Amino acid sequence: MYVGGYLGVLQDSEQQLAVSFMLVASRHPAEPEVLAIAPVLAAWSREHALRLQPFLDRYGKQQVAAPALHGVLFQGSPLGGRGLLRDLQDLSLLVNDVRLTWVMLSLAAKALRDVDLQDACRTLSEQTLRQLDWLKVHIEDGAPQALIAAP
Repeated sequence: MYVGGYLGVLQDSEQQLAVSFMLVASRHPAEPEVLAIAPVLAAWSREHALRLQPFLDRYGKQQVAAPALHGVLFQGSPLGGRGLLRDLQDLSLLVNDVRLTWVMLSLAAKALRDVDLQDACRTLSEQTLRQLDWLKVHIEDGAPQALIAAP
């Protein structure tokens, strides 16, 4: 059974996502909404990682090769609208990875008839979807100007 492995991957990914939200906030200090909301979204991911611990204790944390997305993301200049757009796109890749892992664990929890894990997957993945929605709105708002404006 690899449930513990994917729980570990998800915990690591949520922690990585929290760090990434804070990185983007620090790279774009002139963006008031990013400065205000990124720490909230990072806190959600840190909380998700903590809430996974009882399930890791239950199923064990096997070593599974986690995707090392963070290492290839957030490259280049963060300046200006195009830099923000690129950073938001990178964040969305991380959030989508986390979202898919929640889906897989939810299906495993259902097969195992683990009601507690099912509830955690449902509740916490809803916040992950809200993170993704926030990113989508800001990408849609920023893309036209960032891609059309002269450098």
